[in-house]
Amino acid sequence: MTTARSQLQPAIQLLYSGEIQLESEGGPLAVAYRLARSNRARHLRLTINRDNEVVLTLPLGCSPERGLRFMKAKTDWLRRHLRQIGHAETLYQFLQRRGTLAVGGGEARIEWQYPVGRPFLKPGSERDGGTILIGYDPKRNDDGHLKSLLRQFASVSLPERTAALAAVHQLPVNKISVRDQISRWGSCSAKKNISLNWRLLLLPPEIQDYVIWHELAHLVEMNHSNRFWALLERLDPRALVHDKALTHNTNRVMAMGRSARS
Repeated sequence: MTTARSQLQPAIQLLYSGEIQLESEGGPLAVAYRLARSNRARHLRLTINRDNEVVLTLPLGCSPERGLRFMKAKTDWLRRHLRQIGHAETLYQFLQRRGTLAVGGGEARIEWQYPVGRPFLKPGSERDGGTILIGYDPKRNDDGHLKSLLRQFASVSLPERTAALAAVHQLPVNKISVRDQISRWGSCSAKKNISLNWRLLLLPPEIQDYVIWHELAHLVEMNHSNRFWALLERLDPRALVHDKALTHNTNRVMAMGRSARS
């Protein structure tokens, strides 16, 4: 969605981080990547690091434009390997590890109830202090149920949060929808309709809000001009920090539920 800068390292210089939209036989693919230059590299190198981030390393004298062309030529390779990474952890395992969902600008603690008959997801009572109850039988090993429950919950909670943030600055949002995008966190149309990815529930609340602020800023500036970034930083003073955190989380979270049917 944007770029960020980092400090120099001894042999490798991180030029910037960003996201690129690629096309392959399997459809569009949004790839968060880090672009680096190495004084030791003799060839262009595309790798996936321990944090599941795509790293494009340029040798000395190689332009970033040439590097991005190289990445585009490797789209099918990226899709195949990112899918393999996504299969390493199920949605249920991810939620067990994380333990919370981002709801209403805060974190709601997940409480599991199993075995159950029919799967369910619902907010806990007020005395529970921000608890989400999920009824799910892990023995079924079916992420489709969890994905369906989360999408249904997100279809209510994300529009509510977006409307609340829009009201703070009286931003003129029209319709708010929640979808199952495989390559984007959100979008804003010329008709001032905002679409959000249900996986925003899986991000830290401040990063979820950053994505929402990003789309709300497009209600005023339908571009990525300097005016847009200036507006976004007024809406979210920590926009640069949050953008870097989003890039760090993108591959891992976008993989959740990708292969599940719902």
